[in-house]
Amino acid sequence: MWITAASGQTNRDAFLYDIENRRVLGQLANGWAAMVLGDPHRLLCSQSIPVPLWNRIEERALKLIAQISGGRTRLPKPQTESVSYWLLDLEKHAPQWLGNIPGTPNLFLPIAPVSMWMFWRLGNMSETPNFSLVPSPDFHYCFTGRFARGTSHDFYLLDLQADLIRKMNVPSWPCDWWDNTHLLVRTTNGDFVLYDVRNKAVSPLISSGKIAAFFMESGLSDKPAQARLFATWNGRENDFYLTDSNQKWLAAESFLIKLERPDGRLKLVSQRFKFEWSDHFDQTGRHYLYSGREAGNASDGVFLRDLDTGINRVLVPSASDEYYSIPRFYRDSVIYVRSNALWKIGLDGSNNVRVFPP
Repeated sequence: MWITAASGQTNRDAFLYDIENRRVLGQLANGWAAMVLGDPHRLLCSQSIPVPLWNRIEERALKLIAQISGGRTRLPKPQTESVSYWLLDLEKHAPQWLGNIPGTPNLFLPIAPVSMWMFWRLGNMSETPNFSLVPSPDFHYCFTGRFARGTSHDFYLLDLQADLIRKMNVPSWPCDWWDNTHLLVRTTNGDFVLYDVRNKAVSPLISSGKIAAFFMESGLSDKPAQARLFATWNGRENDFYLTDSNQKWLAAESFLIKLERPDGRLKLVSQRFKFEWSDHFDQTGRHYLYSGREAGNASDGVFLRDLDTGINRVLVPSASDEYYSIPRFYRDSVIYVRSNALWKIGLDGSNNVRVFPP
């Protein structure tokens, strides 16, 4: 587990932590830890670097073009910052530079009135919702995105074996990895296609017409165009589900449809699934983990739903409501934040112990 601890706005440290033996294995300085991969272990990390502005001649040329056109023609300003990515061999302490990506990822981080927040990444789950690094199941590749001109986005592929970064020409927005080499992508017309990152080819998976027909057959009154994908890691690969992402974010009710492998056949899980805040499905698909909606509304509690019976249980009762528990599944237990520390509790509510600080 990588744990990032911060005090204030600028004081931040990242630690590689052994959960089972409860000890710190190392600390990363002058960078941001992304993930540990491979055996022997390598660390993918990043560092923000400033990018020199255009020289004075280019600036004068841009101003002249703007003046001549009466302000109607304005060329975009250059990126003033980028992120440099590195692979660090944790045994040899040898860094390998992959490349730079212009712009900066806009990460949504937990905010709470406490002296320290913690963010972690377990297994192969992508928990940061905006332009995180999303690894392929075999950790050969990662992809990430950046804001481009206007409302468009650029996407980049990190090849962690060839040690390089390249820009991808992806049709619309990639959701996550279908397998080791294909990204599942939703197009602008509502179709879902597979993008092969090796040969840069696109193949169809599910058309918007097929989704609309399934809605009618299943008696769903929702609009098919509202269907969006989210992925859940099952220990081997991603399980993909369709739902109304806005209703999911609101912790409201919505349809829940699973994409079956290998051909993406649609299977109705629930016509009205009740979503919750900070939620996760476990690897078996039998349990649903969540916290309270917001500060003052059981945000520090930890709750577990049995998806076979629909029964909700309280694993950790809410106390002060002044912070967020941010629970995550870890093997046959749950890791969560409480009293400015990381705790672990069994799925049956037993063995509730603090794991960090040790």
